[in-house]
Amino acid sequence: MKKGQSKGKKPIKVTGFLADDIDLTISATPNEWIKLDRYIHDLKKMEPLKYDLYYSFIWPALEQCQRKKSEKQLFTDRLKFRAGYLYAFLSYWCKKPLKEWPEYLNKLITIAEKDGYAEYIKTIRGRYDPKELTAYILEKVYGKDRRKYRIKSFENIDNFYITYIHDNKRPARQLKTLKLLQPAEVKLLAYKAPYNDIFNALKII
Repeated sequence: MKKGQSKGKKPIKVTGFLADDIDLTISATPNEWIKLDRYIHDLKKMEPLKYDLYYSFIWPALEQCQRKKSEKQLFTDRLKFRAGYLYAFLSYWCKKPLKEWPEYLNKLITIAEKDGYAEYIKTIRGRYDPKELTAYILEKVYGKDRRKYRIKSFENIDNFYITYIHDNKRPARQLKTLKLLQPAEVKLLAYKAPYNDIFNALKII
């Protein structure tokens, strides 16, 4: 994927593939990309074409809009972005019986338990906690960079939730969208951005 450089109101060009075989370039100003992001999330029905449009074009463009920020702020924004989507994704599955879970999430639980997180990732009712799982995953994948930028650890789950999830509009919007999909479709999202980079880093897909 090619990403054009942009500053201020200069259009941002993103080239990618739509529906696997359509090579497309979209050019828009930062404000237009942000408006398109809001429009896409306001659509009630989630379809494969929408996912391709969002993750192949809008998401890379939004990341470019943030480049003028400091590295630390950019990293923090990236954490919040991924936390929002992860929390929604994990919340969806944590409400379902374990027998319906994708195999890659079962692998995640096994890894977490081996790391000594068994008592933390479950609620008092015995269900897995999406907040704790989200914090565990982000620390596992981005812990080194978190320490590099001297960002507070995620150990205090209440602080983590307030900072990365509660004030983040993405979880509610994304969870609403996931509920419109069939479980088989939700399972496949792990292989698309922004989930695939995270799950690949965990070596569970």
